[in-house]
Amino acid sequence: PKPPQSDRKPTAQEIYDELKLPDEQLSGSYANGVMIGHSGAEFSFDFLTNFFPHSAVSSRVFLSAAQVPRLLESLQGTYQQFQQRVKQQMEEQQRRQSQNPPPPPPESTDGP
Repeated sequence: PKPPQSDRKPTAQEIYDELKLPDEQLSGSYANGVMIGHSGAEFSFDFLTNFFPHSAVSSRVFLSAAQVPRLLESLQGTYQQFQQRVKQQMEEQQRRQSQNPPPPPPESTDGP
């Protein structure tokens, strides 16, 4: 017998946890730049690795134009979360520094 169906939609994390990735892609690929192009039906993302004196495409991804608004919305939300986290970390660091100021430098015992 099948377990009863739930009307609850899975969370994004639950969906992500179910995704499978080929073994050769488990380590991911590094990029420190991106070039974006488009046609009438899709967008292309060339993720670049820029190391002087050469740049190389480390990964190329094609995405249907219909999915781009969802990607943009997700990027905006994720980037806002990132900014909030960085701001909180900086405020915490400043608070700790103001509570524990560095000790004054030792007085010099050398006379003129």
